[in-house]
Amino acid sequence: MNTHFEQLKNDPRVLKAEQLILEAIHERQNKLHAVQAPKPELISDYTLQLKQLEAFRGAALYYPYLATGFGNGPFVELADGSVKIDMISGIGVHYFGHMSDHYVQAHLDSVLSSTIMQGHLQQQCNSLKLLELILEASNCKGAQLKHGILSSSGAMANENALKLAFSAQPNRPRILAFEKCFHGRTLAMAQVTDKAAYRIGLPQNLAVDYIPFYDAHHPEESSSIALERLKTLLKRYPDSHATMVMELIQGEGGFNTAPRDFFLPILELLRAHGITIWFDEIQTLGRTLEIFAFQEYNFNQYADIVTFGKMSQVCGSLYIESLTPKPGLISQTFTSSTAAIEAAHKTFSVLLKGHLFGVTGIIQQLREVFLTHFHELNQKYPKHFNGPYGHGAMLSFQFADGSMEQSKAFLEALFKAGLIAFLAGQNPVKIRFLPPMGCLKHTHIDQACIILDEVIATFVKAEYL
Repeated sequence: MNTHFEQLKNDPRVLKAEQLILEAIHERQNKLHAVQAPKPELISDYTLQLKQLEAFRGAALYYPYLATGFGNGPFVELADGSVKIDMISGIGVHYFGHMSDHYVQAHLDSVLSSTIMQGHLQQQCNSLKLLELILEASNCKGAQLKHGILSSSGAMANENALKLAFSAQPNRPRILAFEKCFHGRTLAMAQVTDKAAYRIGLPQNLAVDYIPFYDAHHPEESSSIALERLKTLLKRYPDSHATMVMELIQGEGGFNTAPRDFFLPILELLRAHGITIWFDEIQTLGRTLEIFAFQEYNFNQYADIVTFGKMSQVCGSLYIESLTPKPGLISQTFTSSTAAIEAAHKTFSVLLKGHLFGVTGIIQQLREVFLTHFHELNQKYPKHFNGPYGHGAMLSFQFADGSMEQSKAFLEALFKAGLIAFLAGQNPVKIRFLPPMGCLKHTHIDQACIILDEVIATFVKAEYL
């Protein structure tokens, strides 16, 4: 312990303070293990706060959700005293739930640091340790990702990836993507994302060509159509595509999946034409049967760029040696906060232990519990529950006719009943779960599915009144 920081971190007073904080948290968490209704005496002030926030933002929140900051695993406390069971995890962010020891310890460690935000000029030793872990995780199945750039958001990670791809082949101005894809809402990523509503009023500055995604109802036909579309585009725009970005499991698109045989000929054709292959793993990280989805598909040799985020707290872009950018191309004042970097280190440390993954891992075990409940709901409410869809820790189902109107009404009813989920896809819209797999137990799933059952029953009953 030669540095002042090491001596401070191991000071008995600091260690004792951390222990007391964790003890106090655990004591409170023991009282938070079920959904609770709002406290009547807090509702009026809570409503006022929501209206004030709406006025400041110029737009309403999707849910009337203002948390206190306290929680216990999947349970989160709101400022009206209610407790919800969170099955969307901030759209995949809170992988270890609310107020996990991993995250609390990360924040406590970061309090001792002089640097709140790390960036281009000032980084700490924990950034080095984090990158080492991330590269170990991404290359553990044979990929050759030599470098990584950290960033504070998934969209920024994708922006950096786009720069890497274009700068490596500056005479190729076009990119390829799958239909129904989602890659962010920045100016560039909104144009890659296959949703016109996210581009209203924005200038067009990227040439994006789309390939149809796999259709499980027409597997051979859709595979042939996708490959032929790619061939047509490559012929129409010879030597013009710098990269193809792809989600191996589409998140916002509706948890659409495809078999390995669908992707493989596409990847081979991209390789033959010298097109950089970019896997967007921002939502899939830690949610398939391997750390990364490309590892489960055994596409390690095709991974030129891999972007990650959400549950990792810190986001980033990983890339092979030949894509190393020239100085100055990629630079950020903030790569992320010291607290987030500490949390990311703890996250990847857990992922690398491996007990979450594989056909007998925790993810698959918990998925089977969900599937059992979902199949029961499908049998009980065949006209109102269609599914499940997705893979691993990405689960979804269709409610009723899958219209936006009915799906939103159903989500609002779930929220009021104490269960938080979200939307995905369109035509039909699906109800999406991204559960906190790092803390989830069978009993949590049981509680969530009881609420699902009760809310569906109210909609069914209302139809017959």
